[in-house]
Amino acid sequence: MTGQPDQTDQLDQPVPVSPWAARLLNIFSGLYLFLVGLSIALVLLVTGGPSFWFLPAAGIYALSGILWFRPRMAASFSLLFALLFLSGILTLKPWAWTDARPKGFAILLVLLFAVVLCASAIRRFGFEWRAFATAAVCILVCVAVDRAFTNKVTLRTLTMDYTLDGTTPWGDPAVPDPATNTFPVLIYTAVHGSYCYDTIFSEALKQHLQSLNKPTIHVEYNEFTNFGKPAGYNIHAVEGMVLNNGRRVIVPNKAGYGGTMMVPAMDNPKNFLPVVCPR
Repeated sequence: MTGQPDQTDQLDQPVPVSPWAARLLNIFSGLYLFLVGLSIALVLLVTGGPSFWFLPAAGIYALSGILWFRPRMAASFSLLFALLFLSGILTLKPWAWTDARPKGFAILLVLLFAVVLCASAIRRFGFEWRAFATAAVCILVCVAVDRAFTNKVTLRTLTMDYTLDGTTPWGDPAVPDPATNTFPVLIYTAVHGSYCYDTIFSEALKQHLQSLNKPTIHVEYNEFTNFGKPAGYNIHAVEGMVLNNGRRVIVPNKAGYGGTMMVPAMDNPKNFLPVVCPR
């Protein structure tokens, strides 16, 4: 009959959403993404992360939560960062963390939910290419700054003494590897009567040095700097045998350790001079 509303047309109409409900959802989404980005930034500050550029990217990701008063722009901008960190955690394979598998899955779900929030907002409000492109430019700038000013490597070669049997020039024996009970290769240099040293647990290196039978050896150190400031070191090579190619480990040395051994002056046993290692 004419004049009666078609029930099929009524079912096809979108369900109206309360403005307050939509506003609360935007506030929740923005706060959630802000807390996720802030948490990632704090973790990277403590652990260092795989590369410096992740830290400013996490900071921008956190600040993107403030944009959610304009959900279309905010979701389009935040999506790329959400996907970036989700793919980052996937490369770490959290399902293979035998000692922390529940924590790994929790992190994975948190980042996955962030992607879902962005995707659902884009579905409701549309996609803004300018915001997405701006996010891509921000990430590229972070990467460019990282490559230009951080993790810069300087190679330094030192002539050092060494022992292979666990003995040390300061008297206390070197600490053996608890897993194999073998002594490390101890390399050291004297500085104002004290010592700077490193240990390397490698039977291949030990045999290499035994075959050379030299009183002193040449050790190459990788010195890392961020924005011109020291950011750590590792051993590049010992007598031509490469142990680390930059940050990439060639010869594993998980049980290795290093540091300084301050020896008191003969005339005053309480006089410990600070040691500045040449590396």
